[in-house]
Amino acid sequence: MNLVQLEYARAVAESGSFSEAARARGVSQPTISNAVSELEEELGARLFSRTTRSVAPTAFGRELLASIGGVLDSVGELKQRARALLDPDRKLVRVAFSPIVDTRRLMALFEPFRQDNPGVEIIYKECNSGELGARLESEQVDVICGVMLAGSKSRRNRVLYQDVLRYIPRGGAGTGSPKISLEDIARDTLILTLGVCGLAPLTRELFRRAGVKVREYPGQAVSYQVLQEWASLGIGGAIVPESRIIGNAAAFPVVAVGRGSAIITYEAAWDRNAASPPHLKAFRSYLMDVAGPVKR
Repeated sequence: MNLVQLEYARAVAESGSFSEAARARGVSQPTISNAVSELEEELGARLFSRTTRSVAPTAFGRELLASIGGVLDSVGELKQRARALLDPDRKLVRVAFSPIVDTRRLMALFEPFRQDNPGVEIIYKECNSGELGARLESEQVDVICGVMLAGSKSRRNRVLYQDVLRYIPRGGAGTGSPKISLEDIARDTLILTLGVCGLAPLTRELFRRAGVKVREYPGQAVSYQVLQEWASLGIGGAIVPESRIIGNAAAFPVVAVGRGSAIITYEAAWDRNAASPPHLKAFRSYLMDVAGPVKR
């Protein structure tokens, strides 16, 4: 077992395709396939079920892929820590974010600060949503970004941006209507993601508040691309943030809540009591200027 095999396995899980994973990593598909097969042989069971139309994690794979991600993240942290020890004067802002956050949008939001502060390096780290709070409290990161972030007296929370939720029906075709109610969605099976990004608990809370019971598909998608692919294959419907939909998002109806639309709010949070060097204070001040207050 080696890190390359683990990287390739994670790439397949994220893309839902061996060919897409190979393209993203700049290698041939047989290279990816052989590495994952060797890893599966060493682990003792298949991580992915393969058909001519799709690739999806097995039950065994769903359990281990989170651990694989943890190993790779730990390696990244080790490298960062080594660089920090070798260069103690290096100015870092460590930003951890849930997989549900659009990285391109996040980086674009922080780009003006980076340009005005060329001596400060922003380090991005993708984490499971359940880990964000603990990492902030243990001072492994300086700022966390995600959805439904817990508030406290010691935390400062700000709104980064918002997104509407859209419904991809079973079969993947648009419904022809601009909106769809939670009651109509609940008439079919709903596919959810693994509980690592924050979308699944947010979706459940949406139905709970409306008093609508939903039928969940027993399997869980590991990425938004897989979520959309499963819906198009007819496994069930899916609720996805507009920015995460591949293709023409406007073809799918907005999820209606009462007379309005279901909105997902992406937040940033940090510990206002944490000791902060000047460059961190400057970054947090920047966030206060560009991000709005959170309304609970």
